[in-house]
Amino acid sequence: MKFFVVSCLFVFLSFWASSATITWNGTMAGGGVWENTLSWSPAQIPTSTDDVVINGTTNTLTFTGTKNIRSLTITSGTLTGDILTTSSIITINGGTLNAILLSMPSGGVSYTCTNGNINSDLSIFSQDLFLNGGTYNGTVEFTKTGGTTNTCLGGGTYSGSTMITNSGSGDLLLGSTNPDSFNTLQLNNNSNNASIGLAEGSVGNYCAALSIDNDMGSGPSNLLRTVHISRYSGATISIDLLMSTNNLSSGVFFGDQGGSTTINGAIDVYSTGGTLSFKNTTFTTMALITNGNFTDDATLIFGPNSSTTDVNVTVPNILLNGCVFNTTTTLIKTGNNNNTCEGGNTFLNSFFIQNQGDGDFIFGNSNPDIFNGNGTLLNAGNGRILVADNSSGNTISGTLILDNGAMLAPGTRSIHVSRNAGATFSIEGSLRLNNNNSSGIFFGENGGSSTLTNMGTFQTDGFVNGTLLFAGLEAYAPILFDVTGTTG
Repeated sequence: MKFFVVSCLFVFLSFWASSATITWNGTMAGGGVWENTLSWSPAQIPTSTDDVVINGTTNTLTFTGTKNIRSLTITSGTLTGDILTTSSIITINGGTLNAILLSMPSGGVSYTCTNGNINSDLSIFSQDLFLNGGTYNGTVEFTKTGGTTNTCLGGGTYSGSTMITNSGSGDLLLGSTNPDSFNTLQLNNNSNNASIGLAEGSVGNYCAALSIDNDMGSGPSNLLRTVHISRYSGATISIDLLMSTNNLSSGVFFGDQGGSTTINGAIDVYSTGGTLSFKNTTFTTMALITNGNFTDDATLIFGPNSSTTDVNVTVPNILLNGCVFNTTTTLIKTGNNNNTCEGGNTFLNSFFIQNQGDGDFIFGNSNPDIFNGNGTLLNAGNGRILVADNSSGNTISGTLILDNGAMLAPGTRSIHVSRNAGATFSIEGSLRLNNNNSSGIFFGENGGSSTLTNMGTFQTDGFVNGTLLFAGLEAYAPILFDVTGTTG
């Protein structure tokens, strides 16, 4: 019996020691010093098994060296010191943190911040992250490790360098209600099949420099992981500089359910696969450049409701679904998949579009495209280029060059203009055709029609061994043909 009583007492005392809540409410009896027992209620210095609460004060509590506790809750006052490490929970609802470093190593349960000034550097690894406000002035690193979806209300200001990583199996959604403001933000999605959402549902989000890495290279190859920027209708974000990387993942999506994005600076795309989609996106002054060892599924999408400048991209797949291209545009498709563009695009300046792969490159499938400058369509692979393919009202006001591999080796490539019934294409400038030992160039073969006005000339710069088919073509311009080989 004595053994039983002693054992129960030991267990009780062990439990009490492992679960103490120790509070500082601003008393200066201990001189505002962490290491003084008179600063705390109950009068004991917190240890690694204790839950620390700081509230009801405007005073400052100071510590030195490294302090280890189980959890921290702060709603007021100021905590100043060197390194504070928590093993389980951090809740910041107010107050000021001036520690050199606030950390939660791997294995943490929850981090929540709704208010307060965090002047410390942060290194947080937690199952759950709830970024619901606060002002962060140091270098911040958050890593979500848990399997539940965390919906963050937003309202935070991050003036330093911030890294947010999702390595768990649940989604991490930022800025769902209130806008966040970031100076430098690195978003890393290293999960199996979850997503990160930035500016998920709020108006007025801002990021000076955003870097997106959808799989940091160390994570599993999984086609389900995604990153979404300004996803839902009504959400907005302004980004000054953007770099995006996607590795064997589903992709990075801007405005995919109605939100809008404004990008004010340069974009570099380093990718190996997946989709980079710009819906409801306005590029003000930028150069979009692609770099990477792409797999054949890598896809770049413009539109709908997008506007861009200075585009120079080379990727396996390109979809043009409703975008205004304000300056000179270069688009080079290298893949072997067929790309069907919905159309509705406007090119306000010169353009160069090349099909370098063996898949088709189809324009104007549903809505007409408008070309206001001079342009070249170069077919350099063994696929097809099909312009004004299935829509009415396509026009070009400048000179159009259709180059079906004039300087290339023989192949099965072909170019088709206004192919299907009901499709129309008005060419208001000059039209120049080139073909070299390829299948040929075909106008209106399935019932579409084209009109060449009297604004320019209609000529072949060289047409060798291929078919030149005119069906449904009205030409009101001087015609200069130089044709060798088979013609239709």
